[in-house]
Amino acid sequence: MKRPIQIKSYQTAVGLDIDCIEGRFYWSDISGRAIRSALFNGSMKNDFITEGIGSPEGLAIDWVSRNIYWTDSTRDTIEVANLDSRRRRVLFNTDLVNPRGIAVHPQRGKIFWTDWNRLNPKIEWANADGTDRQIFLRGESVVLPNSLTIDFDTEQLCYADAGSKKIACVHIDSRTTKTMAVNCTYPFGIAVTDRHIYWSDWIMKKIEGLDKYTMNRLPHLQVPLGGSGNKLFGLAAVANRCPR
Repeated sequence: MKRPIQIKSYQTAVGLDIDCIEGRFYWSDISGRAIRSALFNGSMKNDFITEGIGSPEGLAIDWVSRNIYWTDSTRDTIEVANLDSRRRRVLFNTDLVNPRGIAVHPQRGKIFWTDWNRLNPKIEWANADGTDRQIFLRGESVVLPNSLTIDFDTEQLCYADAGSKKIACVHIDSRTTKTMAVNCTYPFGIAVTDRHIYWSDWIMKKIEGLDKYTMNRLPHLQVPLGGSGNKLFGLAAVANRCPR
């Protein structure tokens, strides 16, 4: 059984993901231009990367390869660093306008990211080593895509779209898109558990949710005070153990 979603709130933190092996969570600090980490209880905080960072809006951790991936909307890059050695590399720095959300699928060896480009919004994917970059989704299904997450139970990529005001999930193999929630005012962060999908909403200033099997909406979650104008950014669902 998975734990209830746990929410961590930090000033100007946008990207958020967890290293389930070591029990640490990582977040991006936009104003401090850094990526930082701490234990799940908030202790043992440290700086992971503090140089060569612009606006690291999205974070994703591959707990198998021990790599962390992030998008940087100031440098217009997709980058990767090893959690242990901290060696880093720029994977992509072309044809990116405003990269935002990023997700990793360790079993498939794939990364996915959104490009919040008003003229050409899209979701791309590539191998985790940076090879075979392709368009995963574009067109009417993608308007202003924000955060991404992988639903490992259903092999779907789920994303929050502030333009179409919806939460949608796409099967990775068939590319079949299913709308999970509509009439969201400004969905941003997104997280998936074994039963539920949660997302943060900038305008409502709440964390909304639904049962991903019945599609019934859930009561909104109470959130801690603070943050940047009480805007809710990244979400992460903490499981008892890493997926296989």
